Amino acid sequence: MKISTKTALLLGVIFLLTTDTRSQMKNTAKEVTAAGQPIKVLELRNYVTKPGQRDKFISYFEANFIDSQNAIGGYILGQFRVKDADDNFFWMRGFKDMASRSRYLPEFYRGPFWKQRRDYVNEMLNAPKAKRSDINLMPLLFQRSWGDGE
Repeated sequence: MKISTKTALLLGVIFLLTTDTRSQMKNTAKEVTAAGQPIKVLELRNYVTKPGQRDKFISYFEANFIDSQNAIGGYILGQFRVKDADDNFFWMRGFKDMASRSRYLPEFYRGPFWKQRRDYVNEMLNAPKAKRSDINLMPLLFQRSWGDGE
Protein backbone atom coordinates (compact mmCIF):
# COMPACT_ATOMS: atom_id res chain seq x y z
CA MET A 1 0.00 0.00 0.00
CA LYS A 2 1.34 3.41 -0.91
CA ILE A 3 0.58 6.36 1.32
CA SER A 4 0.95 10.07 0.80
CA THR A 5 3.77 12.09 2.32
CA LYS A 6 1.31 13.82 4.66
CA THR A 7 0.01 10.46 5.83
CA ALA A 8 3.59 9.27 6.37
CA LEU A 9 4.30 12.40 8.42
CA LEU A 10 1.19 11.90 10.53
CA LEU A 11 2.06 8.26 11.12
CA GLY A 12 5.58 9.32 12.10
CA VAL A 13 4.19 11.66 14.73
CA ILE A 14 1.84 8.98 16.06
CA PHE A 15 4.77 6.55 16.18
CA LEU A 16 6.92 9.10 17.99
CA LEU A 17 4.27 9.80 20.57
CA THR A 18 3.50 6.14 21.26
CA THR A 19 6.93 4.45 21.23
CA ASP A 20 10.57 5.06 22.01
CA THR A 21 12.43 5.31 18.70
CA ARG A 22 15.90 5.73 20.19
CA SER A 23 17.31 4.90 23.57
CA GLN A 24 18.12 8.57 24.19
CA MET A 25 14.49 9.60 23.80
CA LYS A 26 11.99 9.41 26.63
CA ASN A 27 8.28 9.49 25.88
CA THR A 28 5.51 9.89 28.43
CA ALA A 29 1.94 11.02 28.14
CA LYS A 30 3.07 14.47 29.29
CA GLU A 31 6.24 15.15 27.32
CA VAL A 32 8.91 13.93 24.93
CA THR A 33 12.51 14.43 26.02
CA ALA A 34 15.87 13.80 24.38
CA ALA A 35 19.17 14.00 26.23
CA GLY A 36 17.24 15.32 29.22
CA GLN A 37 15.77 18.22 27.24
CA PRO A 38 12.03 18.64 26.73
CA ILE A 39 11.11 18.53 23.05
CA LYS A 40 8.46 21.13 22.19
CA VAL A 41 9.11 21.49 18.44
CA LEU A 42 9.17 18.55 16.08
CA GLU A 43 10.69 18.77 12.61
CA LEU A 44 9.52 16.10 10.16
CA ARG A 45 11.76 15.63 7.13
CA ASN A 46 11.11 13.50 4.05
CA TYR A 47 14.11 13.20 1.75
CA VAL A 48 14.15 11.76 -1.75
CA THR A 49 17.47 10.27 -2.81
CA LYS A 50 18.72 9.50 -6.28
CA PRO A 51 17.67 6.00 -7.39
CA GLY A 52 19.61 3.34 -5.50
CA GLN A 53 21.25 5.83 -3.12
CA ARG A 54 18.97 5.55 -0.08
CA ASP A 55 20.95 2.94 1.85
CA LYS A 56 24.23 4.73 1.15
CA PHE A 57 22.65 8.00 2.28
CA ILE A 58 21.26 6.41 5.46
CA SER A 59 24.62 4.85 6.34
CA TYR A 60 26.36 8.17 5.89
CA PHE A 61 23.64 10.01 7.82
CA GLU A 62 23.85 7.59 10.74
CA ALA A 63 27.65 7.69 10.84
CA ASN A 64 27.95 11.47 10.57
CA PHE A 65 24.83 13.37 11.50
CA ILE A 66 23.16 11.88 14.55
CA ASP A 67 25.73 12.60 17.24
CA SER A 68 26.89 15.83 15.60
CA GLN A 69 23.37 17.27 15.61
CA ASN A 70 22.44 15.95 19.05
CA ALA A 71 25.55 17.62 20.49
CA ILE A 72 24.34 21.10 19.55
CA GLY A 73 20.64 20.73 20.32
CA GLY A 74 19.04 19.30 17.17
CA TYR A 75 17.97 15.94 18.55
CA ILE A 76 17.51 13.13 16.03
CA LEU A 77 14.43 11.29 17.29
CA GLY A 78 14.04 8.65 14.62
CA GLN A 79 14.85 7.78 11.03
CA PHE A 80 12.90 5.45 8.77
CA ARG A 81 12.89 3.85 5.35
CA VAL A 82 9.57 4.56 3.65
CA LYS A 83 7.87 1.34 2.60
CA ASP A 84 7.20 1.04 -1.14
CA ALA A 85 9.17 4.23 -1.78
CA ASP A 86 12.67 2.92 -2.38
CA ASP A 87 14.22 6.37 -2.63
CA ASN A 88 12.56 8.00 0.39
CA PHE A 89 14.12 8.53 3.81
CA PHE A 90 11.97 10.00 6.57
CA TRP A 91 13.46 11.37 9.77
CA MET A 92 12.46 13.45 12.76
CA ARG A 93 14.44 16.06 14.65
CA GLY A 94 13.33 17.70 17.88
CA PHE A 95 14.13 21.00 19.54
CA LYS A 96 13.56 22.40 22.99
CA ASP A 97 11.64 25.33 21.46
CA MET A 98 11.64 27.57 18.38
CA ALA A 99 14.35 29.81 19.83
CA SER A 100 16.71 26.85 20.22
CA ARG A 101 15.90 25.76 16.65
CA SER A 102 16.69 29.28 15.42
CA ARG A 103 20.09 29.12 17.14
CA TYR A 104 20.77 25.57 15.99
CA LEU A 105 20.16 26.03 12.24
CA PRO A 106 22.97 28.53 11.53
CA GLU A 107 25.32 26.82 13.98
CA PHE A 108 24.98 23.52 12.17
CA TYR A 109 24.46 24.53 8.54
CA ARG A 110 27.01 27.35 8.51
CA GLY A 111 29.54 25.44 10.59
CA PRO A 112 32.61 23.55 9.38
CA PHE A 113 31.19 20.08 10.08
CA TRP A 114 28.30 20.45 7.62
CA LYS A 115 30.35 22.42 5.10
CA GLN A 116 32.91 19.60 4.90
CA ARG A 117 30.17 17.03 4.16
CA ARG A 118 27.35 18.82 2.35
CA ASP A 119 28.56 18.32 -1.23
CA TYR A 120 28.90 14.57 -0.72
CA VAL A 121 25.45 14.37 0.94
CA ASN A 122 23.76 16.58 -1.63
CA GLU A 123 25.08 14.43 -4.47
CA MET A 124 22.95 11.56 -3.15
CA LEU A 125 19.74 13.60 -3.14
CA ASN A 126 17.44 13.74 -6.15
CA ALA A 127 16.28 17.32 -6.56
CA PRO A 128 17.43 20.90 -6.79
CA LYS A 129 18.56 22.25 -3.43
CA ALA A 130 15.26 23.93 -2.55
CA LYS A 131 13.20 20.81 -3.32
CA ARG A 132 15.30 17.98 -1.87
CA SER A 133 13.00 17.34 1.01
CA ASP A 134 9.65 18.09 2.52
CA ILE A 135 10.11 19.73 5.90
CA ASN A 136 7.24 20.24 8.31
CA LEU A 137 7.31 21.80 11.77
CA MET A 138 4.94 20.76 14.49
CA PRO A 139 4.66 22.11 18.04
CA LEU A 140 4.19 19.42 20.67
CA LEU A 141 1.60 20.38 23.21
CA PHE A 142 0.87 18.05 26.08
CA GLN A 143 -2.01 18.47 28.45
CA ARG A 144 -2.38 16.92 31.84
CA SER A 145 -4.73 13.98 31.89
CA TRP A 146 -7.77 13.99 34.14
CA GLY A 147 -7.06 12.33 37.44
CA ASP A 148 -3.30 12.10 37.08
CA GLY A 149 -2.96 13.47 40.61
CA GLU A 150 -0.54 16.29 39.82
